[in-house]
Amino acid sequence: MLQAGLDYMINDQLFININLRYIDIEANTKVHEVMIGKAEINPTTVGVSLGYRFFESVTAVLRPLHVPHAIQCWTHPSGCG
Repeated sequence: MLQAGLDYMINDQLFININLRYIDIEANTKVHEVMIGKAEINPTTVGVSLGYRFFESVTAVLRPLHVPHAIQCWTHPSGCG
């Protein structure tokens, strides 16, 4: 299989994906277990899809959260006191 494609960002969250695929398929053709030839099916397909990105980026999701000092003290065993 040979594949090429691209993503085009419409805005910060929506994108369009376009791809082109060539698939090389060969199969032995048999009738009553007797081989009578080979079948070659080589489709070329075009795909278009619309995608939605739920997060800004992987680094934004993995970034540590800022927890206010009051909450840190409230959850800390010693009470930050």
